Amino acid sequence: MFDRFYIFLCSLEEDGVIAYSSISYVLWNGCTLGCCFDKRVSVFSYCDEMEVFRYKRYISSKKIKITSDNGPWQDLPPRIVDNGIRITDAGSTGAFRGCKASTYEGGFRVPAIVRWPDIVLKGEIIDDVTSSLDLFPTILRVAGVDIPKNLTLDGQYIWDGLTGKGDIASKPFFFVKADSLQAVRDEAWKCRITSKDGVELFNLADDSSEKFNIAKAHPGVVNRLTQEMKGFATDSGAKVCF
Repeated sequence: MFDRFYIFLCSLEEDGVIAYSSISYVLWNGCTLGCCFDKRVSVFSYCDEMEVFRYKRYISSKKIKITSDNGPWQDLPPRIVDNGIRITDAGSTGAFRGCKASTYEGGFRVPAIVRWPDIVLKGEIIDDVTSSLDLFPTILRVAGVDIPKNLTLDGQYIWDGLTGKGDIASKPFFFVKADSLQAVRDEAWKCRITSKDGVELFNLADDSSEKFNIAKAHPGVVNRLTQEMKGFATDSGAKVCF
């Protein structure tokens, strides 16, 4: 048996049936993780056994990360709503606005559960902004693999934050839908600009539900974040509506 291995486990049913078992539905900050663990990720339904590896004593030292790619899909198309599936089965974003395919918090903000016995802090809640893009550079560095200096990565090293050795660096986080850049978050500030909704500015520290557009009260912040979006659009080729 290999001493070291890496498994990347994706959903067994891409955008398929989303009905769930009440005992395996995950709650996080009042927000439900919109996938069914008993059918899609059944190997995690019984965390005390972890039957996918067969032996509890073997899995006890392994490193596990569970997360989702986006918020629940509440605007379900007809091909999904069949066989008794209800639209409410998609899950809830709790207090967060929007859902999958939107650039409000409900579309992007999802939980992440990390387990690494004796390494990752147990029972700690980290509020810093991270994404799956951060896994690649973090895993490479922990494994002792040098990243070529001429290679530019979107993700960043977050190991110190997970282990309690330091903070996760704050940097602008950009929200893209298809090829359209619609928003940027820089610490608590989030600026969203679309042809439909115009210019929106939210302070997520005070208004995580994105109910209050305070763009007119903070023109300087809007201008700064708009410039950030323009720079990202130039570098990435993403489209903007301004």
